[in-house]
Amino acid sequence: LDGSGAEPLRDAAILIEGETIRAIGRRAEVRAPDGAEAPVTAYGDATLLPGLVDGHTHLVAPGDSTRGDVIGAEAESYLLLRAAANAAAALRSGVTTLRENGAKGRVAFELRDAIRRGTVPGPRLVVCGRPVTITGGHLHFFGGETDGIDGVRQTVRALVKEGADFIKIVASGGSTRSS
Repeated sequence: LDGSGAEPLRDAAILIEGETIRAIGRRAEVRAPDGAEAPVTAYGDATLLPGLVDGHTHLVAPGDSTRGDVIGAEAESYLLLRAAANAAAALRSGVTTLRENGAKGRVAFELRDAIRRGTVPGPRLVVCGRPVTITGGHLHFFGGETDGIDGVRQTVRALVKEGADFIKIVASGGSTRSS
């Protein structure tokens, strides 16, 4: 299925180079470059999915309705271990890209770097680091509290310097549970 509404492709082949899909088409049309060794794996009557994207996660959360302030009180070293376990579970479920929308301190940055280095298994991470919020605002317990234009500017610059892929501004409340 290519999403265009056309009929499903039958007798299909996928050419993969490293982690990149290079070609998809009928088996008779998809060929490896001349001289390249391309192992062939037959999946029979199966559906292949290149990967799922989870667009909103908090990997530091246990997923059991623990309140956010309780999670925020835990040590970053423990939260990093939980986040690594959650990232590995997401990868095993087929998630190959995950958008991490707020973690305490540097946890998300450190996990993303460990996954990139191959130290721990996990999907590609797109991270914001600490959500930016007012003093006492939603997700304040992750360490992104700031006030006023200059405070927000300084916090955003710090997050960019640390490697944030995007900035999450928490301008209003949200849930307080992690489930």
